[in-house]
Amino acid sequence: MTRAGKNNKVNKVNRPPLTDKAIDAITKYVQLKSIDAQYVQSVIKHTLTADRMKRDKLYDWLSNHGYIWDAKRKRWRLKQ
Repeated sequence: MTRAGKNNKVNKVNRPPLTDKAIDAITKYVQLKSIDAQYVQSVIKHTLTADRMKRDKLYDWLSNHGYIWDAKRKRWRLKQ
């Protein structure tokens, strides 16, 4: 018998690194999706959804909702 975990393989997902842009994009996505959230589970779900999105898809989602990346301030902000 083997010890638990010794021979268990973990499925590793090749995700891009969490850059400032990605972290702020995930944060903004969760804020926008959770405006009316009454339950922590809803916020967690949106956070995990944003984290698992391809970065281009996440950035496109924010752009389609009126946001642009401000590289100087390292923030997503509303287009003016």
